[in-house]
Amino acid sequence: MLTHPLVLRLQPDEHPVGSRDLLLFAPAAAAGVDYASAAGCGNRPLALTPASAEQTRRYRRNGSLPYAAVNRTPPLEVRRELRREVGFGCPVDGCGSPYLTWHHFDPPWNEHQHHDVAGMVALCREHHDKADAGAFTREQLRQLKTKRADRVAGRFDWMRQDLLLVVGGNFYYRTPVPVQFRGDPVVSTTRDEEGQLLVSLGMLTTSSESRLRMTENFWISEGRPSDLECPPSGRRIAVTYGNGDLLSIEFSGVSEPAELGTRYPDASPERWQLTYPVMTVEVRMRVGGTPLEFGPTQTTLPGNNMMRGCFAADCAVGLAFG
Repeated sequence: MLTHPLVLRLQPDEHPVGSRDLLLFAPAAAAGVDYASAAGCGNRPLALTPASAEQTRRYRRNGSLPYAAVNRTPPLEVRRELRREVGFGCPVDGCGSPYLTWHHFDPPWNEHQHHDVAGMVALCREHHDKADAGAFTREQLRQLKTKRADRVAGRFDWMRQDLLLVVGGNFYYRTPVPVQFRGDPVVSTTRDEEGQLLVSLGMLTTSSESRLRMTENFWISEGRPSDLECPPSGRRIAVTYGNGDLLSIEFSGVSEPAELGTRYPDASPERWQLTYPVMTVEVRMRVGGTPLEFGPTQTTLPGNNMMRGCFAADCAVGLAFG
């Protein structure tokens, strides 16, 4: 059983960026083992000391893995908590950007590598850079942790003349309405003045509360999401709600048929007349409390009807149900 925490330090004279700590959990029964030799770091000078109570507490609470350095990207649960704190948007007055990063301020990352939620705050990239430069005091950053963005919205800047929409494991190309429910579009596309395709989407739900919606690549968060993830790249959003509703949208480029076939094993790119490179828009949606789901590999409709790997091209409507 791995129980005894030890700190292994690479010395600064051999590590140009300065000392770096790794937390190891040594076997309880391994008395007398030369951990510095066993670490396998060659001729690098090593210093091995027992971890302090504070180091042990921080690492165990935040889910660090044995035998691993602390990665600057926090664990999933830490990221979720930081997003929830600020209402899924940058808390700086007048901002609200959903493209969040993770700022370590108490203590700063360069002083101690940690993922302690109490000493971190979610900020957009712009305000994260300003925080790193000293724009905010620690007290101001603590105050930001208590604020919530008034309005969380964004836009997909990934626009192309053609898009391959992958909705619930099925493929729609040059089809203005890939999915329609009871006569209303669920997923649809329109063209702007320059001929670029824009995507609109409305979440299906049994709830009386509002849900995230997207109109011509602009999206806005509504209702009370339990989580909303939007990386700074701006090519993906994922939102979940307490009743089980789920939506994710992701834009990705594909350069050639072989790449498409590797990414989607149910695709038949050698038979489809696609123009490469092509931009894919992958949509997943689940309606909580019902069997209706557009999953990663298949679409499940009421009545246990399933479809996967289907391809619709140059159609007015791809899938109509309800």
